[in-house]
Amino acid sequence: MGSTEPPTNAGQTFHLHEYDALRQEMLHHINVNENAEKEALIGSVLVYAWVLAQSSMSLTLRVIVSVLPLALVLFGWVRARAHGNRIGELGSYIKALENKYGEALEITLPTEVGRHVEVNGWETYLAQVTPGRWYHLGLDSEIRWRVYVLLSLAAPLAFYVLFRDTASSLFVGA
Repeated sequence: MGSTEPPTNAGQTFHLHEYDALRQEMLHHINVNENAEKEALIGSVLVYAWVLAQSSMSLTLRVIVSVLPLALVLFGWVRARAHGNRIGELGSYIKALENKYGEALEITLPTEVGRHVEVNGWETYLAQVTPGRWYHLGLDSEIRWRVYVLLSLAAPLAFYVLFRDTASSLFVGA
């Protein structure tokens, strides 16, 4: 925990402004993280819709183009992980600020009736109320991205299976 001496007025003011700036940065990273997933999915759907709409496209080109969403998904996943890591770093630093400058409050945890804990702010509250929650949220995100990758890998195969007969009939009359 932090020192027992009260912070200097200038130091406390600095950390209050820093806390606000860190919170804004965290909200930015959360927004970018959510958008990375949306952008990867929307981009993938647009590519697949375009491939399906091209009736005269050769099977080879159709399969090659249907691999592009894999790149979108992998890029989105890397981007989301980078921003997720930054969110964790910011949360840890905010928690340190709360421990040093926050006023301890005694609360009863909603998930554990009758358990009273002292918290100094939101991050320390989250650490008390949901010790495994962040792990599960991170795991959920990883599972979703892995499913997107698997679907992106399966799509070219699906296009090949769906259009292999159509492709041969396109070239019969040519």
